[in-house]
Amino acid sequence: MTKDEFIDTVKQYANIDSKEAERITSAVLLTLRSRLSPEEVTDISENLPDDVEGMWEGGWLQRLLARIQSFREMDRYEFLEQVRQAADLPDLNQAERLTEIVFSALKTTIPQEEVEHISRELPEDLRGFWKAA
Repeated sequence: MTKDEFIDTVKQYANIDSKEAERITSAVLLTLRSRLSPEEVTDISENLPDDVEGMWEGGWLQRLLARIQSFREMDRYEFLEQVRQAADLPDLNQAERLTEIVFSALKTTIPQEEVEHISRELPEDLRGFWKAA
């Protein structure tokens, strides 16, 4: 799946424009990335198409912050709140709906083995959300 196909999937299911879909996708991917161990971040990166990998890696500032913060513990509420803020969304309900769409698109892009690895790294409430997406 290319970046354009990934964004089109989010755009279609969320009924939003491409620019908004890319902004939200980036917020979700970077938040998820900050929640995973460095080893898992690398594994996911190696399994993404190059142009989607760029969204996963973020810009130089996101990479620097990820190294400083490293593996961040956060529950489902904190995760969705971070997505809400990063994507400039009005409420948690919208953050939840859009995060589910991005999770679903990501799960179709990476191997099943990596989907399971991510699941194992998430706290129980966020793991259930990941699995349901």
